[in-house]
Amino acid sequence: MRSTSACNAAARSASQVRRYQQRIPPALRERIDIHLEVPRVPYERLTSGRLGEPSAVVRERVIAARQRQTARFVDDPRCTTNADMGPEAIRTPTARSTAPATA
Repeated sequence: MRSTSACNAAARSASQVRRYQQRIPPALRERIDIHLEVPRVPYERLTSGRLGEPSAVVRERVIAARQRQTARFVDDPRCTTNADMGPEAIRTPTARSTAPATA
């Protein structure tokens, strides 16, 4: 048995898709570089009992990443995040930036 969404997708013609895409304003449409067709995810899969990582595990990973970031910029008080880096800092690799990350 085919799902309702599969039947709907199969029934769409190229002209219907093109007509729908024409609803996007041209100024916005010309800035879209990648077009992907993404299948619908069944409701049952979205609501399954599968849980993600516990918050405590994620928190520990974030704390470790922030500590590595602090160590990376210990010699440059102007930088606390990658976003603070200037062009020269980005172009100049350091021993710290090439060291493998630890989990």
